Amino acid sequence: MPAGVPAVLRVPHPRRAPRARGAARPGPADGSRRARGRVRQARRSGRRAAFLLCNPHNPGGAVHTREELGAVAELARRHGVRVVADEIHAPLVLPGARFTPYLTVEGTHDAFALTSASKAWNLAGLKCALALAGPGAAHELRRMPEEVGHGPSHLGAIAHTAALREGGAWLDDLLRGLDANRALLGKLIARHLPMARYRPPQATYLAWLDLTALGLHEDGAEGPGVVGELAGPAALFAERARVAVSSGHVFGRGGAGCVRLNFATSPTLLREALAAMGRAVAAA
Repeated sequence: MPAGVPAVLRVPHPRRAPRARGAARPGPADGSRRARGRVRQARRSGRRAAFLLCNPHNPGGAVHTREELGAVAELARRHGVRVVADEIHAPLVLPGARFTPYLTVEGTHDAFALTSASKAWNLAGLKCALALAGPGAAHELRRMPEEVGHGPSHLGAIAHTAALREGGAWLDDLLRGLDANRALLGKLIARHLPMARYRPPQATYLAWLDLTALGLHEDGAEGPGVVGELAGPAALFAERARVAVSSGHVFGRGGAGCVRLNFATSPTLLREALAAMGRAVAAA
C-alpha cells in the first residue's frame, strides 16, 4: 500500500463473559500492547494509522464510558492515530447504560463519528448515513470522493430524517421490548444452554454467547470474515436446530467457539429458538 494511505487498526476485544468467582478483572494491557504494536507497524511502512472504535460495541454489546473514551483519545493523541468512531447502534442503548458520543470527549477534535438510523429503525435497505467530524477535521470531509455523496438514496434520506425527527416514541417502545427480551434471554440460556458464558449486552439487540465449553471450535478458524460463514456451534445450530446465528470466528481473534444471537424477535420465537438450541447440544 502506498505511503499516505492510512493503515486501519483492528484491535481484538476480549470475550465479554461473566468472571469466575474470585477471578481478577481483566485489564487493558494486552489490547494496549497490540494497539501500540500495530501503530508502530503502520509507521514503519510510511502510513498513518486509523483506529476504528465501535461504540456501542458489536458483537459484545458494551457501551464505553466517558473515562474509557477519554483514555482512547489520549492514546490516539500520544501516538498520532486518527480515531473513527462507529456509533451506528447508539440509539439502541438499553436501560442501565448511558451513551457518550465520542466527539463530546475532550481531545477528540480531529476525530470522526459515523452514525445512521438504519439499525434502530430497521432502515438498512434504504441507504443513508452521517459522517460527523470534530472541529479540527471538518475540512477533511471535503476530501472524500465525490461518489460517496451519491451513495444515499433520496428515499433513504427522507426515511432517516423522518425516523430521527418523528420516531422517538416508536424507539422508546422498541427499547422496552428489547430490555424485556434481554431479561428473558438470560433465563432461557440458563435453562437450555447452562454451559454458555454470557453477559447481558448494555446495548444493541445482539447477544454474544461463549460456547467454547462445547469443544466444537477450531482455534485456527478465526476471521475477520464474512458473517454468513458458519463454523463450530453456529454450524451445529443451523444444521440441527434450524436456528441461524452468526459464527463468532468471523469477528476476529477470540471469537472461535462463540456465537452472536439476534434477540430482536418475539418472546415466543426466542423461547422456541433457545429450546431447539438446547436440544441440539444435548444430542450432539
